[in-house]
Amino acid sequence: MYFTADDGTYGLELWKTDGTVAGTVMVKNIWAGNSHSAPQSLTVVNNTLFFSANDGVNGRELWKSDGTVAGTVMVKDILPGIIGSDPTDLTKVNNTLFFSASNGTSGYELWKSDGTEAGTVMVKDVYPGGNGSYPQSMTDVNGVLYFYASVPPGALGLCKSDGTEAGTICIKSFPTSPLGSPPLTIAEANGEVFFTANIAESGQAPEYELWKTDGTETGTFLVADLREPSATEEGVSYGSMEHGFIYVGNRVYFTPVTQSVGSELFSVRNYISVSNISVVEGDSGTTTANFKVRLLMKEAGDVSVDYATVDGTATAGTDYISTSGTLTFPPGTTELTVSVPVEGDLIYEGDDETFSLVLSNVSASSEVLLLNDSAVATILENDPQPVVSVGPASIEEGNWGYKNMNFPVSLSSPSAVTVSLSVYTSDMSANGGSDYESIPNSSIEIAPGETSV
Repeated sequence: MYFTADDGTYGLELWKTDGTVAGTVMVKNIWAGNSHSAPQSLTVVNNTLFFSANDGVNGRELWKSDGTVAGTVMVKDILPGIIGSDPTDLTKVNNTLFFSASNGTSGYELWKSDGTEAGTVMVKDVYPGGNGSYPQSMTDVNGVLYFYASVPPGALGLCKSDGTEAGTICIKSFPTSPLGSPPLTIAEANGEVFFTANIAESGQAPEYELWKTDGTETGTFLVADLREPSATEEGVSYGSMEHGFIYVGNRVYFTPVTQSVGSELFSVRNYISVSNISVVEGDSGTTTANFKVRLLMKEAGDVSVDYATVDGTATAGTDYISTSGTLTFPPGTTELTVSVPVEGDLIYEGDDETFSLVLSNVSASSEVLLLNDSAVATILENDPQPVVSVGPASIEEGNWGYKNMNFPVSLSSPSAVTVSLSVYTSDMSANGGSDYESIPNSSIEIAPGETSV
């Protein structure tokens, strides 16, 4: 076992023990004399101990040790000089060591090492331009590195990396707070990624809540919102968990801070949820409204739920095709899709239209709740508002009496709603009362589906 200790002679240095007095010895006096090299972030990868230390010459840099004096060496002088690159957050993922360090040019960015100087490289300049992304809370989840990083323009991103530049991406960005933030947590629970993130508007008091991700932006969603209506800056909900999340008996346990109860133990039971969506109507045929139905956590057995569409302002058979059935989540599956065909047309319908997908009758071997039993699909109107036009008319004057002159009034395209128009006459070279009978302000209507009157 490796540890750091100060024996009063050599300062704070690297030690090891086999559990006996004789086997408890200092590995190496890295900073010669009685100064402190202060080894930090001791992390073992492939039987090699990695850590950061200051030898008094190169500043704080990445070191490794095999437990011998000769085998305890600096891996790479990333930032030459007495300041050093200050490696932090050393994290093992598979057979690779990841850490945060500054090379003096890019700022603090994500690095990796295989234990050799040539194999110690920056993975990606996440925040280009020398700003530094300051990777933090690095966590191994199923062989993928997850971490937080500062991302342009001044946001905090949940990111992941497979150790390559192309495979290092920020999944979703969250607002930062001028008041700072509590310790941020990324943790694995039952093979899934839970984390905390700020849901307040940028520049406002932070409100950190519990989130989950599958590694994609669309698969990243809020799990629990513990904010209270009377919460103030001092009483906001902090979803940060010093000890992470624990999965026991189909529940995730965590310890947030709320205004009413302070810091207490909370749990989230498994649940099914469905989200609101929108879809552009289309001009012909059908488009598809895809409802994402989520199961919060994986189950060992099947989980099923019934679904059916319900009219809102949209009508089944005219605006969309009625759809119903049963969704079944196989073991290990947490997201399924219900697809509803939406009818396209060239008719202007005025406002956007809506219908709902309603969930019911959950069946599972363990307790699974319905977080929300319905979601709304909004059909976005894409047909332009019809343009009204009036055509010219002519008629022979005649020698006596009156004749009707008919002006053609038309729409550029049909409308699903009644179009009402105000009409009146206005003199030009002809005079109302002597050449024609004036029409005062009155109204005409073009019926739904018609284009002229």
